[in-house]
Amino acid sequence: MSTSPSNKASTAIPCLRYRDAPRAIDWLCATFGFTPHLVVPGENGAIAHAQLNSAGGMIMLGSASNEGQYGALIVQPADINGAQTQTTYLVVDDADAVYDRAKEAGAAIVIDIVDEEYGGRGFTCRDIEGHIGSIGTYNRWQQQEGGPETDEQAIRTLIETWLRATREGDVDTVLHLMTPDVVFLVPGQPAMHGREAFEQGLRGMLANHAIDSSSEIEEVCVAGDLAYCRTKLSVTITSKHGNTPMQRSGHTLSILRKGADGKWQLARDANLLGAPG
Repeated sequence: MSTSPSNKASTAIPCLRYRDAPRAIDWLCATFGFTPHLVVPGENGAIAHAQLNSAGGMIMLGSASNEGQYGALIVQPADINGAQTQTTYLVVDDADAVYDRAKEAGAAIVIDIVDEEYGGRGFTCRDIEGHIGSIGTYNRWQQQEGGPETDEQAIRTLIETWLRATREGDVDTVLHLMTPDVVFLVPGQPAMHGREAFEQGLRGMLANHAIDSSSEIEEVCVAGDLAYCRTKLSVTITSKHGNTPMQRSGHTLSILRKGADGKWQLARDANLLGAPG
């Protein structure tokens, strides 16, 4: 099991109000990967209270109302020309994938995606009712105070780098993330042995296709110089000749090895992706 503090329950929970709370719940879950933990219906289609989870964090929300002592304290961004007095930062594994989903879902990007000087990669946007939030990979809980990158953080960074390099067609970067004797397992196909075999297959695929992926790391376990990682993965493969994109989703189980130089590399990978059901 993961031992990262980021997977523990948060003790600080942002609270938001929306004029159309049911729509906001659907939008936040589809765009940013939240999952409903509790939704309490109110009168006339309103939401009295909702809790949405993201890993070990949570946001609370409800329908906008001036009823009650708390409601009288809250105004919506649209009522004050979009101004904010506080914002939320959401930690994700793949900022680029969330950035693309946010743009497609109609979020207004107010600060474009960038590699931050303090670490991580992220962007800032407005949601469908004007609330501003920042989304990125910077995770302070995974960093040791004044110390080096943790093993789990290094593995998460490896996976993020792999997806981004594949998206950008940077084959050389992908190859440096795996051991020379890497083995890939795909259902119904012979095992692929070695970095060179993978390179040949990836370059052939990228010659005629673009590959875009989003991931959610569900478990990381480190034991000495070996680790395994269980990841939920969605992949879209689009032909450069205009054919219908092909989508695959499911889980991967990866074994990683730490080299003498302290760097982690992928050593074995079982790909269990299939067509969406």
